[in-house]
Amino acid sequence: MGKHQVTNRLIQRTVVGNPARLVLEFETGHRYEKVLPEISDLDSIRQVRDIAVNWAASISPITVGQENSIKKALTDSGYFVRLSSSRRKTRRARAYFEQLSAEDQKEFLKTLEGM
Repeated sequence: MGKHQVTNRLIQRTVVGNPARLVLEFETGHRYEKVLPEISDLDSIRQVRDIAVNWAASISPITVGQENSIKKALTDSGYFVRLSSSRRKTRRARAYFEQLSAEDQKEFLKTLEGM
């Protein structure tokens, strides 16, 4: 068998609900299930993704495609590790605003109200 051929089929999915869950299962019966964090918690999403990939690799050698399919199960359900550019800009603006003094924050808000 080539190095990119699957020897142990992996089924992955996210289960929508409250709370949402990531479910991975090999055809051999090994199963991993993890409650997903809030969609906005990027660090926790990254941690869940990395743990899931490491778990799968510990059960059976996984292909690049299987690793990507685990990541895709998350992104298909809206669990992204990177921020979109508009969300990055919003975070930068919020960080800038929060580092301003209280007086400068008030002045900034007055300027926005006048727009």
